[in-house]
Amino acid sequence: MFRRLLPLAAAALAACGGGAITNDPQPPAPPGEKNLAPLATGARWSYRVTDPLLDAPFEKTVEVVGPQQVPGSTESAVLVVDTEPTQEERGWLVEKDGFVLRAREEDRKAGLLVRTTTWSPSAPKTLSASAPVGSVYEATVLEHEEHADGTFTEKNQTYRFTVIAKDVQVTVPAGTFTCLQVARVRLDKVGSDRTYWLAPNVGKVREEGERTEELVQYTPAP
Repeated sequence: MFRRLLPLAAAALAACGGGAITNDPQPPAPPGEKNLAPLATGARWSYRVTDPLLDAPFEKTVEVVGPQQVPGSTESAVLVVDTEPTQEERGWLVEKDGFVLRAREEDRKAGLLVRTTTWSPSAPKTLSASAPVGSVYEATVLEHEEHADGTFTEKNQTYRFTVIAKDVQVTVPAGTFTCLQVARVRLDKVGSDRTYWLAPNVGKVREEGERTEELVQYTPAP
C-alpha cells in the first residue's frame, strides 16, 4: 500500500499492481523544480566509497548514457552506467511522477556479464522530486535474477521510502549542499537500510548504509 506518497507516482505504480493512497498528501514539486535525480544524457557523478569490509576507500563513477531500448523489451529507458574498480553495473531507469524506477540491471565483472535483474513492476530506486516531510512510499515487486550459468531466482521485495527531513546541510568533498533526507528500508531483508541525501539539480550527494558514498564531483549534462 502507499501512505503519504506523491499522488501521481502512487497512481502510476498502482496501475502496475500497487495499492491505494491515503492521507491526501501534497503533490510533488512542479516539473523542473526540485530535480533530485537529473538523468540528462552526459551527466556524470564521482563518489568516494568507504566500505567497512575494505582497507581503503575507492572511487566509483556514474554516467548517464542516454535513452535506449531496454534489452528483451520494446520499452525505452535511460541507460546509466555505474563503474567501480572491480565491477560495472548497467541500469535502465525510468523517471516517472516523482520517482526513478529500475526496469533492468546488468552486472559485469572483467567485462563479462554475470547477472541480469528485472522487476515486475519496476522497482523504486529513489525520489526524483521533493515530497513533504513524513511522506511514506511502500511497494512490493517481484525480482527475477538470472545468472551467467543460466540459473535464476525469483523473490518478492518490499521497499519503503520515508522523507525524514528537508533543507538539511550536508558537506561532502564536492562541497556543501542543501538536501532532502530520505530513508529506504527493505522490509524483506534485514541489514539493507539506507539513508540518502538528495540535492536539487545534483542528485545523491551522500549515502549511508552498508557502505558510505560521498560526492566528489558532479558534471551536469552538456
